[in-house]
Amino acid sequence: MAIDKIPFPIIDAHAHFFPQKIFEAIWSHFEKRDWPIAYKGEVDALPEKLMDHGVAAYTVLNYVKKPGQAESVNEWTKNFCEARPEAIPFCTLHVEDPDPWGTVAPYLEEHGFKGIKIQPLVCEFGVDDERLAPILSKLVDLEKILVVHAGTAPRSNDWVGLARLERALERHAGLKVILPHMGAYEVERAFRLLDKYPDLYLDTTMTFVNTELFDTHPEIDMSMIEDYSDRILFGSDFPNFPYQYAEAIDSIGRLGLTEEATRKIFFENAAGLFRLGS
Repeated sequence: MAIDKIPFPIIDAHAHFFPQKIFEAIWSHFEKRDWPIAYKGEVDALPEKLMDHGVAAYTVLNYVKKPGQAESVNEWTKNFCEARPEAIPFCTLHVEDPDPWGTVAPYLEEHGFKGIKIQPLVCEFGVDDERLAPILSKLVDLEKILVVHAGTAPRSNDWVGLARLERALERHAGLKVILPHMGAYEVERAFRLLDKYPDLYLDTTMTFVNTELFDTHPEIDMSMIEDYSDRILFGSDFPNFPYQYAEAIDSIGRLGLTEEATRKIFFENAAGLFRLGS
């Protein structure tokens, strides 16, 4: 299914928006590692580039490296999303913040944020960290979502790995989790977790693109994409990738899925999970 034949809107469940100075620091970090950013620019102009590709709604995901940074980032996210009704806000925290729950509670309880995003590779604490446990329990109570880069691609450290994620899921029944990148490089284990944890979802970010960024194709039984199509969300990692956005869309079109499965992945699953329109 080519880009010009997708007959329904797209929800990008994995897009990043940061304050400009933080964005520029992230882009510099990537480009020093031979990862050129295709969509650098003023952050206020970036949403239009998504909508030019048929994206009707997109997440605003961000994360922090150190304690004390999350409060200002979350407030920036609130202001950014209030001006953009198509934006789907998530907040973030660090477990060493003086009051981690207080850092996110107003945004989840009062401002309609859909959940929390954490990036263990950067913040250097795992999703199974005991200090995070009270926050995860609160997410269950509030029916909010955790987006956590728990997989080991494109690189790993001591804080990632699906064993950590499974410990957290085991401890927090009913926790809604989006696992980016299909759990790469542990894709097969990620699919097994879908059977065990009904509130777990995978996103497609970078997994099927025609690049060598995520060498995951040999691991994936493509029939499983169709079989689990109600638990998979389209994601891109916009704008932090070194190719055109059309490649992210076309990577799903090339999978040969039914139109029903394609619609679920690009739109329906995310619309339901994020309760858009309700």
